[in-house]
Amino acid sequence: LTVNGTTTFNNNSTFLLKLSSTGSDALVLTTGNSLNLNPGVSAGNKINFTVNSLANDLDGVSTYTFTIAQVSGSGTIQLNGSPVAAGTNLSQADPSNFAIVSNFAAATAYTASLQTDAATGKNLQLVYTPTPEPPQILLLGMVGLGGAGGWLRRRFGRRLRQPVRPCL
Repeated sequence: LTVNGTTTFNNNSTFLLKLSSTGSDALVLTTGNSLNLNPGVSAGNKINFTVNSLANDLDGVSTYTFTIAQVSGSGTIQLNGSPVAAGTNLSQADPSNFAIVSNFAAATAYTASLQTDAATGKNLQLVYTPTPEPPQILLLGMVGLGGAGGWLRRRFGRRLRQPVRPCL
């Protein structure tokens, strides 16, 4: 969708998305126009991003980045009236401003975030980062403990192997 003017998403507005792993349909603002994200400052005011479908499901291992809006020229991406710097993770800056709902099969294996691209700050991106499952975390913890135990045994094992002398 190409827009010939500045576009504003105010509090409680919804941005519906259909993404594809071969590229996403982005909101493109023509040269010099800005994308204003204005969730406001009151509690409970959010901009909602809803992903209703994904053409090719995610594999549960890779990180996926989808460009959902682009500005060009002197246009900027703004949050509550202030330009957003390149590489800003909007979901971390103030998580209360945005709600991302993902309605597809692999969504539970991922954490979704909204950010600007690191190079120019002219692209609004939806990034899906794999979330480690609890069994994977447990396995990593066990491997770490085993390695620490092996190191301790090698480091201090010689002293522990000395024969015990009976007291007389």
